[in-house]
Amino acid sequence: MGSMTRETGRQTRDEDGAAIPPSALPTLSSGSDLSARQHFEKGYQEHLSGRHEEAIVCYQKAIDAKSMYEAFFNMGLCLRQVGRLTEAEAALARSASLNRLYRPAYKVLSEVQKALGKETEAQVSWSQYSRL
Repeated sequence: MGSMTRETGRQTRDEDGAAIPPSALPTLSSGSDLSARQHFEKGYQEHLSGRHEEAIVCYQKAIDAKSMYEAFFNMGLCLRQVGRLTEAEAALARSASLNRLYRPAYKVLSEVQKALGKETEAQVSWSQYSRL
């Protein structure tokens, strides 16, 4: 299993597409940041338990408290899992825009775009993934 740095968001290829665990979040300890962390942690537990719809709600609450690329990415994974591909594409694109160096977002975004029949967009996303 590879590691990820907070600054670059880079991971080894074997982890690309795995949900981001709460331990990868920066320290969020006050006010809305703490609320974001709590919702993220709950979403992650729901996600791991296969309760994707519940996880989506928690990740959205985390995003409402603090816009985090980690929550958008994990929410995108859940949305893809339940077949809500258009919404998954939007969440993954937002994750990539918030952290342009987070390569897994481009990989999964490319897969979702391909599933939506958006070959050109999928190629662009894959190129971004390959360059990082």
